[in-house]
Amino acid sequence: MSRPATAESPGIQAESAEELYEHAPCGFLSTQPDGTLVRVNQILVDWTGYSRELLLGGNLRDLLPTSAQVFYETHYVPLLRLQGLVREVAVDLRCKHGTLLPVLISSMQQRDADGRLGTIRTIIFDATERRMYERELLAARRRAEQLAAVVEASADAISVITPDLVVQTWNHGAEKLFG
Repeated sequence: MSRPATAESPGIQAESAEELYEHAPCGFLSTQPDGTLVRVNQILVDWTGYSRELLLGGNLRDLLPTSAQVFYETHYVPLLRLQGLVREVAVDLRCKHGTLLPVLISSMQQRDADGRLGTIRTIIFDATERRMYERELLAARRRAEQLAAVVEASADAISVITPDLVVQTWNHGAEKLFG
């Protein structure tokens, strides 16, 4: 349901769509079928440190490190052409000052009425916190695996028993001691 413009908020609806595009909590870009960037939002400009003018006319591939460029050309673009959609691919963007920004990219290719390839719309999410969380999870998993290996190798009897005295697991030491 839309609200009519008021004296306090004249034309807020028209302004809001552009404001959302430019300052959404994600990057937006549009490219021609050959990958040429034709539109980018302000958030993507801010994240990468490149000016809008420098980005426009370039290619998303140009913002990727070499290994990601190979993946982009050999997997991402062919899959996009085949399916018309690619979701949540994890890559890094190479920013102006050489830093890498971990992101998730999703793209959708438009086709005209005759089926010819049209504009590609891409959304980019900053995955910095997600990658840190994933690293923390992997580190916790390694610690748990190390602890499990120590428990299993221990000559001491170690078992897990529920409050109602049901043995759930035991180690080799418990097996030797109790048979």
